[in-house]
Parts: sequence; structure tokens; C-alpha cells
Amino acid sequence: MHPIPVTNYLNISGVTDNSAIVTVRSLEGATVLSTKLDVYNRVAKLSMNTIATGMYLVTVTTSTQTVNTKIFKK
Repeated sequence: MHPIPVTNYLNISGVTDNSAIVTVRSLEGATVLSTKLDVYNRVAKLSMNTIATGMYLVTVTTSTQTVNTKIFKK
């Protein structure tokens, strides 16, 4: 996932499926954003414009894998 820190968009690279479900949670566990994204050329692009500055936990789920990471929204 890049860029870190995130400003307007989070690019999620290496996704092998045609779509991915992305969930963004606060460090307290509250879901801030959850959406299904289409994948083009193994990259999904998530708009972060509506999310406040801070640390978040991101979960990316496809039919074959689940990846969890932390990001910082600038």
C-alpha cells in the first residue's frame, strides 16, 4: 500500500483478483470506511478524502487472501 502517509488516495498493489473488499478502522476498532473496489492492473485505488488525519487499520480481503496493515492519513 502506498503512499504512506496517505493524502487523497491509497493505492493497494498486488491484488490478483478482479475486486477487493477494503475496510478502514480506527485504532479503537470503529469502522470508518468499508467498500468493494474494482482492481485494474493489479492495483485498487481507495479515496481517502472523507477520512480525518490519524492512524488507521486497513484490511484488504479477496477470494484468496486477507491482508492487514496500519496506515497514517495526513
